[in-house]
Amino acid sequence: MYHKRQYPLLIDSNPANGAKNLSFNGSTFTVELNEPVPIPRDAINVTVTVTDSTVWFVTPNIVTGSNDQFIIYDGLSTTTYVLTIPQGLYSWSQLGAMITTQLLNVGAVGDEVRLGSNLSTNKVTLTFKNIGSYADFTDATYPRNCRGILGFNDGQTTPTTVGDETLFGDVRAQFNTLDYILLGSDICNRGIRFDDRWLNILAKIPINTTPGKQIRYQPYIPPLVPAEKLKGGNTSQFTFYLMDQTGQRLNTADEYWSAILLIEWEEKT
Repeated sequence: MYHKRQYPLLIDSNPANGAKNLSFNGSTFTVELNEPVPIPRDAINVTVTVTDSTVWFVTPNIVTGSNDQFIIYDGLSTTTYVLTIPQGLYSWSQLGAMITTQLLNVGAVGDEVRLGSNLSTNKVTLTFKNIGSYADFTDATYPRNCRGILGFNDGQTTPTTVGDETLFGDVRAQFNTLDYILLGSDICNRGIRFDDRWLNILAKIPINTTPGKQIRYQPYIPPLVPAEKLKGGNTSQFTFYLMDQTGQRLNTADEYWSAILLIEWEEKT
């Protein structure tokens, strides 16, 4: 006869709570238990489930050294302004406000260019105050330009021919660089299959809040992930990590994250 057993485990990436080897981007850490999970070698139906998780929705879409520059040429003053945008998670309106601030910081007029949006086409608009002005998204010249999230092709925009002329992005803007979050760990054998890959995924966490707030994951029916490797109680160290929808490790912007796991098995009584 078999009897069902459970072992709840709260994990937290904060080193103050015992996390080890926290990665530079905050996505990965290690948990070292005082003793292995007590699962007998002859146990059956060993699974691990994520019943709860909290993650801050702060993964930046502007990253320092990657896409943190906005470059404009002002046709009136014949000046090129290379603006550096602080790393962060921006909406189009927040990025527009930051561009205005950065223009003022370099001594330019704040409304030299205005960033807007067209909801019907999901494209960004750029309105230039002066004739002969343009934005420069040339990758070879400015490899850190932010054309990707703004939706512009490689190169310069067409110089304006009238004052306050508005130009549309070439493709849809990509401010939402994160579709969902994947929580993975070596606590399981292979995890949830991800198309043609195995990434040791334990849970898919949907984005259910606005930027800057905390995502709360509490699934009604969480998936039971096989964890037969835990049988025999030989392992007391596990690594946990967050990934984006491409399987790349997630930048948590120095915010800590946590989860509650429920390990279950059946053993002979």
